[in-house]
Amino acid sequence: MLTRTTGWVLTTDRLLTTSDSATRWSDVTPSRDGGNLETAFFLNQKQAWAVVRSPDPDWASNYSSSLDLYRSSDGGRHWIVRHTGATTPIDASGPVYLVFIDSRHGWMLVDQGSHAGFMYYKGFRTSDGGDSWTAAAFPESGPILFINELDGFISGMKGSFVTHDGGKSWQSPPMQRVTDARVSPVFELPTFSDGKHGVMLGRIVDPTVGDVGEIFYATSDAGRSWAHLSTVANPSLPSSAGLGGVSSSSEWAAGFLESAPPPVTTSTRFALTRDGGRTWEWAPTLVSGALTGPISFAGSTGWGIFNRSGCRGFKTDCFTNDDLFQTDDRGLHWRQLSVR
Repeated sequence: MLTRTTGWVLTTDRLLTTSDSATRWSDVTPSRDGGNLETAFFLNQKQAWAVVRSPDPDWASNYSSSLDLYRSSDGGRHWIVRHTGATTPIDASGPVYLVFIDSRHGWMLVDQGSHAGFMYYKGFRTSDGGDSWTAAAFPESGPILFINELDGFISGMKGSFVTHDGGKSWQSPPMQRVTDARVSPVFELPTFSDGKHGVMLGRIVDPTVGDVGEIFYATSDAGRSWAHLSTVANPSLPSSAGLGGVSSSSEWAAGFLESAPPPVTTSTRFALTRDGGRTWEWAPTLVSGALTGPISFAGSTGWGIFNRSGCRGFKTDCFTNDDLFQTDDRGLHWRQLSVR
């Protein structure tokens, strides 16, 4: 979400925007020549970028496809294209991660097909809005966030890392230890309300039990130090903890997975705080499905993409869908949005 009424959604093959609270959607997909839409990023309602894989792979030399960057200054109505110089394997490519902090400075990480045993990825940065790219170092493959030219974050299979020199060096964030030696939090990217103040949530993983809860930390110095604020226990062990979201410095949602009645197999139960984790309340109803990424908030309004899967018969008529839901009260109630 960009404001309470405007936002964008990336589907399998389309980029859509809305300016009227998802009542109507505009298709602003940048390429119509058969190239695969890899990722997109909107800095605001006007400035946007998207990465598209070339429809003409290089079969002769290295079995790869080039990645082109599309840039718009009018919310996606018109695009200009630039070659990034980056490539991705034809048969084993991973996701592409993209972030900009202003109209000129951006970072891109191209996963080359990482898996549990090995990580293959390439990093890039630009200082001219994407006209040209240079190599950038990252400690792993995963979602990236920069809040200015120096302070950045990444979260992936190896854990979480932070940089304060523009990516020249990375280290684990200095977290106040509040769990015992058996368990370790797995963190999402932080959410910042300004250039210094942010909140980061993570799942507490106990290898003998599973996800025993969710934990919240805060920083007031752009991630140079983190203080523990609150921990929420998983009410449905041994089920997993889900994802959540941060709507402000004191208002957060923690999600937990529970079994759902057929045909959907999983639902999400939300714990909510309005006072920085001092007190929590449970949302009155469960949301069908499991969050695929943290909730995107704009004030009290938030969007979440929920994966809903199951079988209508015994191992027959099986399905999996990703559906967009909206909350207007910071996660207390949810309704499904139509995306057409």
